[in-house]
Amino acid sequence: MIENKLKDLEEKITKTKDYALNKDNIKNSAKQANMHEFKIALNCMLELICGFIAGGSIGFALDKLFGTNFVFFIIFIILGFIAGLRNLNKYLGKL
Repeated sequence: MIENKLKDLEEKITKTKDYALNKDNIKNSAKQANMHEFKIALNCMLELICGFIAGGSIGFALDKLFGTNFVFFIIFIILGFIAGLRNLNKYLGKL
């Protein structure tokens, strides 16, 4: 009688431990999935912004060099944005 109760108690403890470990594993895997999605979103944002900034910087420098009023800046901003979209397309194609 006591042995049966001890076995039942042991089984309940084992089930509880397994449940707790499984619950922690599910939480950890969800956190890892969220971090992976965050990394993808961050890389996409950086691809666009870096092209935009690089194009704007080159255009601004050329405008200062030649004394023009934002002609090269606008052209290179557009080219930088297009380059950023192209890089973004390549990056997303690799996924």
